[in-house]
Amino acid sequence: MNANETIEALDSPARVYQREAVQAAMEQKDDVVPLLLAHLEQVLRDPEKYVPPEYESNLPLYAVYLLSHHRVREAHSLFIALMSLPEEMPFDLFSDTIHEGFPIALWKTCGGDPSDIIRLVENRKANEYCRASAIHALSYGIAEKVLPREKVVDFLQGLFTGEESSPDKPMIWNTATSSLARLWPGESIHVLEKAFDDELVEPFFIGMEDVEYYLEEGKEARLAAFEREALRELARTPHEEMSWWACFNPSQNQGYSFDDGSHTQKRKRSAAKKKRKQARTARKKGRPRKKRKH
Repeated sequence: MNANETIEALDSPARVYQREAVQAAMEQKDDVVPLLLAHLEQVLRDPEKYVPPEYESNLPLYAVYLLSHHRVREAHSLFIALMSLPEEMPFDLFSDTIHEGFPIALWKTCGGDPSDIIRLVENRKANEYCRASAIHALSYGIAEKVLPREKVVDFLQGLFTGEESSPDKPMIWNTATSSLARLWPGESIHVLEKAFDDELVEPFFIGMEDVEYYLEEGKEARLAAFEREALRELARTPHEEMSWWACFNPSQNQGYSFDDGSHTQKRKRSAAKKKRKQARTARKKGRPRKKRKH
């Protein structure tokens, strides 16, 4: 399978995971990467053309995970631009990949320079869930020992108290709280206590009892656990990231259908529904298994 055949397979509307083509794309970096970049450039130029269900191909999703896997620096500005599209367009194009795949993709393609990621966090015109994914991306730089933890913590604290503060954007505060807790909340405890007192953080996403649990773990133990989990996430292959999706496994997900209007429903879903899904992801990726006993 050459590069063009690989892209053709990934671009098909097949309802099965294209394992052979994904594997070929993982092995043919030099030949496949330019084609993946060119496709995302087309998506950026005319995003409405690539919105499901009218657009049936999964190529944009495959492109995100494969370019992330290869740590393609040239993809970074494309990712930032796609996540900066107005209103619901990023979700229309990428659905749950916004918070499941893009945090890692943003970090892996930034070349160790978080400047554009930080600008996305601060971009008040961007979708708040895209901004939240950018917050999450910064933590991977700490796990890989590229970004100083102290600088990231200072920046995240500023989302509550400084010029970066984002009024009326609870997802920003939710994610910043979760990140500060996972990075050990010792230096941030007073900021977080005030955020909970001021009801900035939504309790279904993370509670003060969770923050206290992380605090009581101790800094060394908490950071070691955080690093192990983050590095496991960074090491996942595109196969591990995508092959289990419900759309590729309808027999294991009764009632799922590509033609049942699910994409349209996703585009119309409310902010509350997205927050619930985001909250489940946050809990899965770092909240304690047992809450502290009082």
